[in-house]
Amino acid sequence: MLATLASFALMPLCDDPEKFMDTVMRHLPDNAAAAKTWSFSRANGLVHAVAAFHSAQCGERAKTMRHALLAFRRDPSCCATVGWSPIAVRALLA
Repeated sequence: MLATLASFALMPLCDDPEKFMDTVMRHLPDNAAAAKTWSFSRANGLVHAVAAFHSAQCGERAKTMRHALLAFRRDPSCCATVGWSPIAVRALLA
């Protein structure tokens, strides 16, 4: 996971926003059971990565993703109630 977070930190945020968001999406849990295994630090790392992306991009899409991840960080079990999945989040950000 540390290598993944390092790759987020090294990714040129302004060069390819779509690639960045797709990378984030690939690291989201894809079902409620998977989300329950996520640690606070793992979710927190993604939140910080997206926060940095938002600072660089100032886009609504990044802002929405950041809010979604913040909600997930507060309560990983929320994915069970809101159907948290990369597909659902992608639809939210479309």
